[in-house]
Amino acid sequence: MRQSLPGIKRIAYIATDLLPDDITLKAVAGVPVNITGTATEIDVIGEANCETDSEPDNNSQQEKVDLKFNTLDIIPTDSPLAFIIETVSGNKYVIGTKERPYPIIKISMSTGTTEGDPSVRKVEVTYKTKRPLVPCTV
Repeated sequence: MRQSLPGIKRIAYIATDLLPDDITLKAVAGVPVNITGTATEIDVIGEANCETDSEPDNNSQQEKVDLKFNTLDIIPTDSPLAFIIETVSGNKYVIGTKERPYPIIKISMSTGTTEGDPSVRKVEVTYKTKRPLVPCTV
């Protein structure tokens, strides 16, 4: 079943080694996840989109999250990153954990238009695990 988060107003990235341990296990158990590391906010151009899918996998449910947005910012991909998103209703979620597997980050470039739109980086973050979109506090 595919679901979409309503209205993303902020996106930030954080190095996965700054995250608390066992985020997925805490999420499954209903334990609040508090992120104390410093995240870097991303200047998003246009609207961001975040969707989740659920599918069976070896007698359990696996979920997959897809986060897509455009930005002019350079996102470092030389080390594993997690993403923190905030919705217009004030809910915050983290995509990624300190442990493997890490989110897959795909960045492609788009040229600007002749009307003066700038060239942008199209970012797609994909993460598949038991609980890929975890409520958190920052």
